[in-house]
Amino acid sequence: MQLPTKEYQKFCKNWMKEVLRISKRVVFTPGIANVCYYPQPNWILCWHKPAAVSFNRFGGFNAWEPICVYGKIPKGKRLGQDYLLFNTMNFGKGPEKNHPCPKPLDLMKFLVDKFSLEDELVFDPFLGSGTTVVAAKQLGRKYFGMDIIESYVKIAEDRLRQDILL
Repeated sequence: MQLPTKEYQKFCKNWMKEVLRISKRVVFTPGIANVCYYPQPNWILCWHKPAAVSFNRFGGFNAWEPICVYGKIPKGKRLGQDYLLFNTMNFGKGPEKNHPCPKPLDLMKFLVDKFSLEDELVFDPFLGSGTTVVAAKQLGRKYFGMDIIESYVKIAEDRLRQDILL
């Protein structure tokens, strides 16, 4: 279900206010069209996704996506560059293939590694296919995720039950 624009803007403001209240750092992908609905982040990373197939409002393809960063990178971590190249062509054969837009696991592992410490909790309030919590699990982080769509929670649960393949 898609909310009307004014309601969606209010929703964005409300959830962000709460998550900023309880978190040291918030890192998320709002989508190009929605980035203006949020408070100004401390930084915006550019996720370049050359194989993207979603159309933009001008009839072309979205070859990049903003990643909003609130808070500071943890002490001892270094980002290096704010341009991140991670392909979206993940042809997943696992449970994530049943989600309309699973994020690349390598991207989420990179973000979880750079923006969290081993003793911290990684929280994903929009769990989707569970890529963020799978990344957190693989990196030895504590994690918690939730979603209002029950079938997405099932996908994430199925992914978390899988053994890690190295």
